[in-house]
Amino acid sequence: MEQEKLQKTLEALAKSGITVNGDLVLEKKVEYEVSNVEDGGIGIQINNGKESSSTLSDNNDTDSGKRHKNRVATKEMMSRAAKITLGGGYWKAQRSWSVIYEVYGIWGYQGRVTDFLEEVPKWPDGVDKIMACNRDAVEKLRNKYNFTKNIDEWRGNGVPEPYCILGEQLNAELEKLLMESEIAQ
Repeated sequence: MEQEKLQKTLEALAKSGITVNGDLVLEKKVEYEVSNVEDGGIGIQINNGKESSSTLSDNNDTDSGKRHKNRVATKEMMSRAAKITLGGGYWKAQRSWSVIYEVYGIWGYQGRVTDFLEEVPKWPDGVDKIMACNRDAVEKLRNKYNFTKNIDEWRGNGVPEPYCILGEQLNAELEKLLMESEIAQ
């Protein structure tokens, strides 16, 4: 911004009685918009110079990241897939709930973490009784790693291997459940 324009803006602010404590943003350029930030969240994601794919189109051809209009996981499907992967030894810690939440989002879940925390105890397979689901379990990994909508990108984004494998297994189980439901119809 030009020095003269900046000076005029500061003078106008001073005359209007506005006091600035902290940074004053006079121009804002938005490259990436952050949505679904929980209350108290800061909405910042560090990508170490790599551009992440925050949304995917319906015709994306990657196996683990694609979403189709009819490819939506119900809470029953998600509950079943979570129980299968937990029973299969793919969960390494309570924080595996972060992966469950992320994969659920890939499969069309629109709720916030708060909504997810309210929904999980109502899941039919009672997974939360085997492995407790709470805000810490869901938020810790989400705040530390870049979980994109494409599971194939997770390793490159630094997500630890056990959580990448869990994401892939959840996705595979959901694919099976979707096929079973389509055959049943």
